[in-house]
Amino acid sequence: MNDDVVIQATHVSKKFCRSLKHVMFYGAKDISRNMVSLSSQPETLREGEFWAVNDISFELKRGGTLGLIGPNGSGKSTMLKMLNGIFMPDKGKIEIKGRVSALIEVGAGFHPMLTGRENVYINGTILGMSKKEIDKKFDQIVDFAELDDFIDAPVKHYSSGMYVRLGFAVAIHTEPDILIMDEILAVGDAAFQNKCFTKLRKHLENGASLVFVSHNLTSVMDICQESMLFFGGELKFMGVSNAAVNVYKGILSTTGKWPDSAPDFLRSAQRAYRFGVGGAKIDAFCLVDEKGLKTKNFFTGKKLKLILNISFEKTVQTPVYGLTIKDKDGHDIYMTDTLRLNKEVSPVSSGQKVSVEMEFKLPLIANTYFITPVISELGNDGHVCLDGIFDATEFLVMQENTSLGIVNFSPEVKFSTIK
Repeated sequence: MNDDVVIQATHVSKKFCRSLKHVMFYGAKDISRNMVSLSSQPETLREGEFWAVNDISFELKRGGTLGLIGPNGSGKSTMLKMLNGIFMPDKGKIEIKGRVSALIEVGAGFHPMLTGRENVYINGTILGMSKKEIDKKFDQIVDFAELDDFIDAPVKHYSSGMYVRLGFAVAIHTEPDILIMDEILAVGDAAFQNKCFTKLRKHLENGASLVFVSHNLTSVMDICQESMLFFGGELKFMGVSNAAVNVYKGILSTTGKWPDSAPDFLRSAQRAYRFGVGGAKIDAFCLVDEKGLKTKNFFTGKKLKLILNISFEKTVQTPVYGLTIKDKDGHDIYMTDTLRLNKEVSPVSSGQKVSVEMEFKLPLIANTYFITPVISELGNDGHVCLDGIFDATEFLVMQENTSLGIVNFSPEVKFSTIK
């Protein structure tokens, strides 16, 4: 393993049993075989077993940030638990260099009958801190958790928020070389989450590496340079986080399952790519300004019009035309469609072509943005995406003042003398 690599996973696989009966039987059988120096043959599946993680290889460099995304049951948390040593892989090898702090379950190891103070020392020791280190950081931990008045109370009397704050405070103050986190920032109130993100970013700026699992795709894009997309225990895509999230969203907006062949999805690192189940196709699109000129440069407060030319390959009784606007970091800024806008839309016959225009004023602050146009069909089971193009085109917003943020509210300012 190279000096700049802190985690290297090579062809890693982990299997589980679907029933307790098989777990107990295979466990006893494997122990018996190991006692007589026979292999338990972990590389093969037996009846009732399945691969929770199957043949995963990747590496994380020092100071790198890696996200793990995918639906529930796709293997993300199993992969994290192998990285943390909770599970051992049945096949393959994991090499880790440096001190690891895993925030897979906040407060794991807390004893409800002991006080917060006592649990800080116990939990800190579990996470690899010496008593001297805990003594030195104790006040910082308590201050971060905001539990000065309750630190000597038994944690069984803590609210769930207090419990979470103390668990995170202990874990984050271990100052590890590698942080492993599983949905941990989804808990606590908004103020505490912001505090956690600030502390986390400080660690990353100081050279720590991060492996982060979350269903909050915005957080993944904010924090992680690269991301791995898991489906069915397999690594389906790895690349910059924006691209990985786009691929995942494309899957979710169609069948929700990984398709047998998806060349457009695998080319998504190029940013724009097509998704949908078919039946309609966006043939052409363009942006025009309020003078009707094609352009990709607009001013805050001025009009932007998106023009779509769509051909239908089947009859669609209730077509829905929509768009999403994202910033350059991949954050959704605005999403709408004709259904949400209560616009009456006529049915479309197979072979028919339709032009759709969507015009609106831009309240956005100066930045680069991307538009994703989508044509869907509304049926008994809800929206079905027929065709869409992620980040089909970018456009630049300029402004005549120096306001900051995301949206320009264009406030009116008045002055008067108070008598």
